[in-house]
Amino acid sequence: MTQLDLIEGEARKEEGIGRVSGNNGLFLNRMRNKAIDISNLWGKVTTDDLRAYADHIEISPHHPNAWGAIFKGKNWKYIGRTKSAWPPNHARSISVWKWEG
Repeated sequence: MTQLDLIEGEARKEEGIGRVSGNNGLFLNRMRNKAIDISNLWGKVTTDDLRAYADHIEISPHHPNAWGAIFKGKNWKYIGRTKSAWPPNHARSISVWKWEG
């Protein structure tokens, strides 16, 4: 078993996000637009906020990793963590984001 170094790990992460983004374009566009709206309205946004919206409009990603790709881009600022209220997440810690575009 080979231990990955940080540079290789980051490269693999970006490659994976690229693959997920390419296969979930419509989902990502809709969720990013809604994320911007929520952030501008409330000053912050999480994937929990977006999951509620996605359920409401009956849209889902082709792959669950697409949720993490929503906040890729230079205008998203990480502002902290919170416990997820979405039951399948089992109250795990999720990122809180702010749009600064």
